[in-house]
Amino acid sequence: MLWVLYLRSVKRLWVSIMQILRITRHPVRCQLYGEERCRIRGIDVSENNGVIDWDAVVADGVEFAIVRLGYGNRHLDSQFYTNINEARNRGLKVGVYYYSYALDTDRAKAEGEFVVEILQGCNFIPDVAVWFDMERYRFHEGIPI
Repeated sequence: MLWVLYLRSVKRLWVSIMQILRITRHPVRCQLYGEERCRIRGIDVSENNGVIDWDAVVADGVEFAIVRLGYGNRHLDSQFYTNINEARNRGLKVGVYYYSYALDTDRAKAEGEFVVEILQGCNFIPDVAVWFDMERYRFHEGIPI
């Protein structure tokens, strides 16, 4: 799924003006209340997207990818390494996100340490950022569902 990011109304990924400037490496003009919108195109991807046609992604004008590193208790996304390598090989800027299941500080810390461990293990420094995707949880008998 393709997400077009607008500075005024970002719905999926949060990107600051400075991150945009680092991604695009050219001046960005933005009139917050004018007709012109400041935007860049990016996607977020995970194993749930299957095998991605990265050439088609680039041809569609996408400038960056946010790749899911993993989720929950040390679950590595099965397409993580493939996705970061394929995106980088095509000149895209790459960031990562971790789908967090943390409900307390200790679990959040463990998830953060796992992210650092994986990034250091593959000597990968994200071009954009690292995000933690914190979803709203519904509970059934005290267990997130």
